[in-house]
Amino acid sequence: MKIYYALIGGVIDQKSPSRMSAWGFDSREKLLEERRVVEKELREVIKDLLNEGYELEVYGGDVFDNEAQVFARYDFIRDSDALMIFAAGPETNVMRALLSLGKPSIVFVKSKDPYYTFAEIFNARIIRMETDKTLLYDPHDVFVVYDDYNEVKKILRALYGVYMLRRSRVLYIGVPYGWQGRFNELRAVLKKIGLEIIFLDHDSAYEEAMEYVESEDGRKEVEIIMNRLLRESVDNKLSIEGLEAGVRLYVGLRYLAKKYNANIVTISGCMMYGASRWRSTPCLAFSLLDDEGLLGVCEGDMTNLVAKTLLRYISNKPAVFVNPSIPVKGREAVYAHCTSPTKLLGYRSEGFKYVLTTHFESDSPAAIKVLYEPGHKITLLNLSFDLESAVIGLAESSGYTDYPICRSQIKVIFNEDVSRLNEYIRGFHWSYVYGEYVEELIYAMKLLKINYVVIR
Repeated sequence: MKIYYALIGGVIDQKSPSRMSAWGFDSREKLLEERRVVEKELREVIKDLLNEGYELEVYGGDVFDNEAQVFARYDFIRDSDALMIFAAGPETNVMRALLSLGKPSIVFVKSKDPYYTFAEIFNARIIRMETDKTLLYDPHDVFVVYDDYNEVKKILRALYGVYMLRRSRVLYIGVPYGWQGRFNELRAVLKKIGLEIIFLDHDSAYEEAMEYVESEDGRKEVEIIMNRLLRESVDNKLSIEGLEAGVRLYVGLRYLAKKYNANIVTISGCMMYGASRWRSTPCLAFSLLDDEGLLGVCEGDMTNLVAKTLLRYISNKPAVFVNPSIPVKGREAVYAHCTSPTKLLGYRSEGFKYVLTTHFESDSPAAIKVLYEPGHKITLLNLSFDLESAVIGLAESSGYTDYPICRSQIKVIFNEDVSRLNEYIRGFHWSYVYGEYVEELIYAMKLLKINYVVIR
């Protein structure tokens, strides 16, 4: 994601009353010094995010005194994906010119610096243009930040998550379940997000994947991965044949993702795959895809595909696809599914311990039970089928559980009674990620124009 940054500058006429310096720099030298400061501060922010694994590029550094200068640089600015505007001067038309370019924008204000006082009237003068109505078209992606570069980081994570979501390419094996309303769900996703989707029928997917799985390289890869899983797992409840079937499906899906340049794979009717030509459900395969940075999404669920993808890229960590399984009592709830990544603390982490096992409902290979560690904050996201509303949750993991439900189970503790969840829950499946990303999700919901409630 490319971020263009600029200063709204300007130098006050030397003949102006001295106190009017609050409306601009009193010398060109001070203005250029502020640009140097801004560049250093912004590059530190970007450096921190790069170290977290986000792929960002910052460029620009122009100082604009008037709107004509903005449009003279249009060819340079239009390649950006977001703007970072330092409101160090009072030129209202420069701000309006920059916002007219239609880019998501962060307006940064140093509230203790006299040169930045223009932004105290930002909402009245820019958003409403001194009327009683919001006249700035689509203000959902304009964020005004005072002093706090940590807040800038949160907004950039949200922008990055939405940017990556909208540029995702989905390999959809099978067709959406019409009887579950999935055609309406698909319409909402395509209209609101605009994902690129490649549809492939089950037989074609199997036959194309076998081109690689049955090759010499494919067979070697299957053997290497099987040995690694047997070595790293704390227990194995699968036969060798069952484990091999699960790994072959993983190798095949990864091959197809590469062939179709997809970063997301989802399968309609995936719970029946144990009885298919694959002889394995894709639970283990999706877990392995998630751990390497791709996304495996169960059941062709396009709504939760959006939630899982958004969480994955906002946090730069694997996200987990789950059922809201058993609200236990008080502040506790359980979420579970037969697939889960292990590297929930980050792609460079060792990953949580896990057991190789079967898919719960069919008892067919191959799935995974992750032994989740307690004591970590987790952020949850539940989206409505029409992508008009969302529930954002913040809870703490109390570890894994052993109910007779889907294999990878996590019990979480909220600060509020879980009965509130039933008031607001939408859609069906949820996704969650380790870490606290509530503010980032709030910014993302604003960008996507999705109404939300927060359950902490």
